Amino acid sequence: MVNKALVDCIECYWDFVRVLRNKNIGFVEQVIITADQQNQYMLKHKDNYKVCLFDNRPAGFIGVVDNDIRFAVAQQYKNKGLGKWMLQQFPVTKNTIGKVKKDNLYSRQLFLSCNWTEIASNSKDFYMFKK
Repeated sequence: MVNKALVDCIECYWDFVRVLRNKNIGFVEQVIITADQQNQYMLKHKDNYKVCLFDNRPAGFIGVVDNDIRFAVAQQYKNKGLGKWMLQQFPVTKNTIGKVKKDNLYSRQLFLSCNWTEIASNSKDFYMFKK
């Protein structure tokens, strides 16, 4: 049986989150984050993030900052249901939104399958969802 858990994003996971964030091209705003930038960011926002462990290894992360949810799954753990599981397990508020690039059909379908509702967006670049 596979063991998975959402755990606090403590300092030993900060670089994992940074590297995964830098590799993932699905984010609406794509920038390369340095280790120093990540440390400053996580000092401020670490309590807003969880890391997904799959058989006790970091496999993804999920978090909400400024009511905007963001998550990613490492390539070697994709297609195992972890993105859906994190999206279902992570607590959100009625004000939480998800933004998905219009060319990211997989993530759009993922939000819909987790009972998020697509809402109007003024952007030509991304869809927006609410729980």
